[in-house]
Order: sequence, then C-alpha cells, then structure tokens
Amino acid sequence: MLPIDYAASGNCGSVSLNHSGKGKIVRVRPLDALNLASYGLLKIDVEGFESAVLRGADDKIDRCRPIIYVENVRAANQQNVISRIADHDYCLFWHLPRLFSAANFRGNQQNIWPGASSITMLCLQGGVVEGAQTIDPSNWTSPANLGNRSELSLDLVDKCGRSLDQFTAMSDGKITGPAAYFPSIEKKYGRPISHWKELVLAALPARHMELVAMLKDQHGLGHGHANAIVAHTLAEKHA
Repeated sequence: MLPIDYAASGNCGSVSLNHSGKGKIVRVRPLDALNLASYGLLKIDVEGFESAVLRGADDKIDRCRPIIYVENVRAANQQNVISRIADHDYCLFWHLPRLFSAANFRGNQQNIWPGASSITMLCLQGGVVEGAQTIDPSNWTSPANLGNRSELSLDLVDKCGRSLDQFTAMSDGKITGPAAYFPSIEKKYGRPISHWKELVLAALPARHMELVAMLKDQHGLGHGHANAIVAHTLAEKHA
C-alpha cells in the first residue's frame, strides 16, 4: 500500500492495494479464512481490489448467500466483478447513489460533489428489484462515462440511485415486483405467463441464472423479462 500523508489535501479513501512492490507491505486475509458462522450482507468498496475480495469469499458466499453491495467503477475490472458474482447464481442491479446527501451525519450542506454519483451494484440471490436497472452478465453496458462520474445522466441517477430502503427488495428476503412485468411480457412474446412458467418448472432443478439463460437462449426473451418469470415461478414453488 502506498504511504498516506494524512496532513496533505486529498482523498485518503481512494488508496488502493497493489502488487507493485512500492509502499508499505500490509497483510490481508480472505473472508473464507475468518471464523464467521454466517453473515447477511457483504459490502465491498476496495478501490480496484474487488475481484480479489470476491475470490477470497467464494466458499462463504455459497454457504451464507449474503446480499452483496459492491462498488464497480473501474472499467478494467467491471466484467470480472460482474462475472464472479453472477457465477454464484446472483441477480445483479446497478445502483447509482449520489456522493452528496443533504441528510449526512454532520448536517453539512456544502456539496463539493455536484452531480457526482458512485457506480455500485446490488446483488441478490434471486428476484427482481422494482425501479432498478438489471445487469445481464453477458450483455451489459456501463451506466456512466467512467472517466467522469459527474457526467452521469440525471435521469439515470434518479432511476437507479434511490436509497436502498426505497427498493422493494429487503434483507428479509421478501422480494416483490416480478408480476409487474407480466403484461408487457405477454404483449411482446404473444404467449401467456403460464406457458413460460411451465418451461421453467420443466427445467428444474436448474439454478436461477441457468433458468434465465434457458429462456433467453432457447426462447428469445430479454434478460429482465426472463429474470422476472424465473423469480416469480420459484417464489411460488417455494411458498
């Protein structure tokens, strides 16, 4: 880790770990090496070290199935981070919270980040988040110009940057919203929802994202529509 001068002006929170051999040597431990019986939320903001954190948490992610909330702003790493989480059979959504909140802890109303937002992902073990932009791991587009986060579309920030507690996917696992897609699915593909649900049930015990891929690859559904059908079908089956 490069040395930090805390007396100097700068963003100390953006310091990254690297393998260059320069700076101070620090010891790191993977999450799988920690004696954690379980955990429900994994928050990752490690300035480019996201893939390494995920690699070191493979076993516990599979066992504990936590909600994962991860910053994914670096263009060179984005696909790797998306693929690593999707490989655990998670559904991914962009979340673009503004860097400034008027409701901050100190009540400071000076906004030194006008228009700037973070590029993060909310990752769940299945389901749909109303109002959030779904990420198709094999065909996605970054929601922003990664060279300048202040150039994020305000419409996109308003759509994908709401507070997490405004989303309908909560930590208790009660995920609502898939049925809202059904009218547009029936209109676009010309078949009743029952038809698609039968296909999903016939393909069990395939995993969630395998079922989504089946509907996309074999029947031409879009990622969001396929995910909604699978989420609703599995929720009914396990109710």
